[in-house]
Amino acid sequence: MFQYASAKALSLKHNQQLLIDTSFLTQNPGLTEGFTRRNYELNIFQLNTAVAGERLIKSFKINSFYNKALKLLKLPYNKVHYEVPSEDASQLDKITFPVCLSGYWQSEQYFAGYRKEIREEYKFPADAIDELKPFIDQIYTTNSVSIHFRRGDYLNNPAAHKLHGILDMEYYMQAIKKIQSEIQQPFFYIFSDDPEWVKENVQFIENYKVVDGGNPNRPWHDMLLMSKCKHHIIANSSFSWWGAWLNDNCNKLVIAPKRWFADEQINAHAAHIVPKEWIRI
Repeated sequence: MFQYASAKALSLKHNQQLLIDTSFLTQNPGLTEGFTRRNYELNIFQLNTAVAGERLIKSFKINSFYNKALKLLKLPYNKVHYEVPSEDASQLDKITFPVCLSGYWQSEQYFAGYRKEIREEYKFPADAIDELKPFIDQIYTTNSVSIHFRRGDYLNNPAAHKLHGILDMEYYMQAIKKIQSEIQQPFFYIFSDDPEWVKENVQFIENYKVVDGGNPNRPWHDMLLMSKCKHHIIANSSFSWWGAWLNDNCNKLVIAPKRWFADEQINAHAAHIVPKEWIRI
């Protein structure tokens, strides 16, 4: 979602066609070191784009004689621009087209000027909203706060655990305390990829519901429900980041962890991941 939003903003800014490269997902078939298998699911949204073909993708990734010749002649040629995580969005100011963006692009700074357009494209399907309407109505009747506990691959994949780590319970306790000091009678909706663990470890929270039993074929249902909550306590996870960002409550309170990565060297360059108006604990 970050990659698409960043590329979409760039395409709108320069009036360029946008295509999506899904080859990384199709070429990584299982749980491997440093990578958790994901399916391509952006097609749940009505995106105004298409998936790039294999021939076009190769033309960007192969440093061909043809591209070298075009470069020497100062003509447009296919190139790859790699994200520099320690730099801000200005790294795209001098970009030329055609280009393939490579990176996570995990920051609002890359698409902040196109918030309206990105929100329009990231509208959840109407049939899913209808299916979840009873739950959504329940969320609307409370001072709802989503809490996300990300475990799964962060716990079970050694490389992911080393990179991200698991947030300790102290973070959640401080975040809940902050919410309770700001919000009257908050009701907490807890989302997790490990609901059984959550049920055994969140008894210290008052007024909560563990959201369990969602549609296994539609894991993004949780993100949809998160986005309907009024306030958020997110994990060091892009999943709950987007759940909070897609919430259109202009008075929302969002609490995020200061430590996004377990690796302190990487974490030092990660401050831009969390929007300035969110609270970091």
